[in-house]
Amino acid sequence: MEAGHPNFGDAERIFLEVKKEFEGFDCDMVQTLSKADKDTCGQLMMADFVAHSTYMLENQSRLTGIDRTPRNESIPKGWTGITHLQSTPQGLANIQNFVIAKAKSERRKAA
Repeated sequence: MEAGHPNFGDAERIFLEVKKEFEGFDCDMVQTLSKADKDTCGQLMMADFVAHSTYMLENQSRLTGIDRTPRNESIPKGWTGITHLQSTPQGLANIQNFVIAKAKSERRKAA
């Protein structure tokens, strides 16, 4: 998380809630939350880039009325070629369940 960000306290609270939830599944894949400056942390710089580019794409879509839903045609001139993965809440829940099941399976193998 970005050091000095006004929402760090809330992000830390949510992180700890999720970590506790995963521990309830006997899964320790959520480890730590670190604060850093974007200038010294490439991961934060990339997260900021993705968030900002998503904002730009959404804003451009609203202003032009052009749906940015992926389709099998070329990208309109002037638009970026960045790929944004979109998921439904159920899709994210499926990923969570898969990761937990995989972690439990690996733990049993190691025991």
